[in-house]
Amino acid sequence: MITRRAVTLGLAAMAVPGVAQAQQVRRRAMEEIFEALSYERRTRIQQVLSAAGIYKLGIDGLYGPGTEAGLIKGARYLNRRSNNAAGIDLSTRDGIIDYYRGILTGRYAAYY
Repeated sequence: MITRRAVTLGLAAMAVPGVAQAQQVRRRAMEEIFEALSYERRTRIQQVLSAAGIYKLGIDGLYGPGTEAGLIKGARYLNRRSNNAAGIDLSTRDGIIDYYRGILTGRYAAYY
């Protein structure tokens, strides 16, 4: 006999891979877009996040786990500090591009 709880648990278990897959797609897009930037722009993004105390590793222009974590932490921080006025959305390629552009142009400087 299938109970409501068994169905609910089964549906919840199926939802987790979808979430994990979406996160992987986002991370891949974040990396691809970052790496398409010039070396100067990549290091500038790291410098801005470092100056804000969000990124604590070396400024090398490389995308790795530290840069990824800093970018995600930075987006959360900026959205929180701005009461979501920054409107950073890392779930789409356009949102990621806009986030990087905002860092590079100083759009978020008031929130650091």
